[in-house]
Amino acid sequence: MSRPALSVVIPAFNAEGHIEERLGFLSSALGRLEPESEIIVVDDGSTDRSSAIVERLGFRCLRLERNSGKFAAIKAGVREMHGECCIFTDSDVPYDPSVMGLMVELTLEQGFHLVVGDRTLPRSEVLGDASFGRLIATRGFRHAVRLLVTGELPDTQCGIKGFRRDPRLNSSSGA
Repeated sequence: MSRPALSVVIPAFNAEGHIEERLGFLSSALGRLEPESEIIVVDDGSTDRSSAIVERLGFRCLRLERNSGKFAAIKAGVREMHGECCIFTDSDVPYDPSVMGLMVELTLEQGFHLVVGDRTLPRSEVLGDASFGRLIATRGFRHAVRLLVTGELPDTQCGIKGFRRDPRLNSSSGA
């Protein structure tokens, strides 16, 4: 079996309210966009039925015993990925999946190692609505990080990022 071009890692915590609809949306879009792909959902110690829903739908599901945070969930999913390009995004899939095609192209065909979404670009769109308080908090945090840490990288907290597979990844498992 050939290695998929794309692995999508989705960290999820208590996502039963939206995970079924959003995985269906993502899976349908990926089928049109990148037929050789896999979706790995990492349940970060949910106390609801998130894992059961993901498994019932037939998606790959890794379950962390306790809530360990988004980074730990992403790390667990990356360890298990098979794709040449990995993209991770939030369980509510707040971005149009068509951007994933561009991310695959940039990493696998154009030679970029890392691609980071940026909600500050003029044509950027986020699917769904955030509360006014959340928008203010997000913008404030983004500006603080830019001022104190990243300089010219404007949107480090954007919920979609992609990277090219490290050839050493999973080398012991033969994957």
